Amino acid sequence: VLTASSADCTNYPSNFLCSPSRIDGMSFTNSSQGGGGIMLHGWDHYVEIANNRIYGNAGTLSGGITVGQPETADGTIAGTVEQSFGYNVGVHLHHNSVTQNTSYGDELNSTTPMAAGGVTLCTGADNYLFNYNWICGNLSAGDGAGVVQYGFSSNGNISNNSILFNQSTNPTIPTHGGGIAVLGAAPDGTNCENAAVDQDCAPDLSEGTGPGLVIDSNLIQGNTAESGSGGGLRLQQINGTEVARNP
Repeated sequence: VLTASSADCTNYPSNFLCSPSRIDGMSFTNSSQGGGGIMLHGWDHYVEIANNRIYGNAGTLSGGITVGQPETADGTIAGTVEQSFGYNVGVHLHHNSVTQNTSYGDELNSTTPMAAGGVTLCTGADNYLFNYNWICGNLSAGDGAGVVQYGFSSNGNISNNSILFNQSTNPTIPTHGGGIAVLGAAPDGTNCENAAVDQDCAPDLSEGTGPGLVIDSNLIQGNTAESGSGGGLRLQQINGTEVARNP
């Protein structure tokens, strides 16, 4: 029902696009479901998450903080260019302590590694700022123990963070990216997506991870990818369908 116009602020005054909110100066611990300590599901535009202590949490997708969710519809294409999803625009995460959290996966994540122990920024977290955070001692059974950008988000910024002693490990599948992981979210194959009956099939090309990501001036130290590659930084499926559209 939102129209992306000024009328939204009159008709829906709680719309975060018009009235940004913040989560500031709190402690989150002992959570054990969903997004872990903090989860922004969708349409949480310009939310500010700052000066919090997120420690000792566990979750199926992330242990500490989750922005968005991994399962999204296919994006819109203008010409040959993928358009931004705009699910959580302008979220700013800064000066948080995210320590000793765990992501353990579920039916979605146990065999498809894509969960950060610390912080996961999912598809549509456009123009996010993630800076001056302390990300330490988080554990993931998937890719990217410390910080993950998963899926297509435009113009993200990961800068001036301390990302220390995080670990990705799984006894049955390879897991990559101990510190930071930037991962494309591969959809099911076209035949499966268009089938009348829901079914599993081999993944198709990813939509990529989106344009304009900046990773700058971070301290990435002591992180491990126990059964994969990229102990500090992992870039995976960052290109995808845009290559097929521009041969």
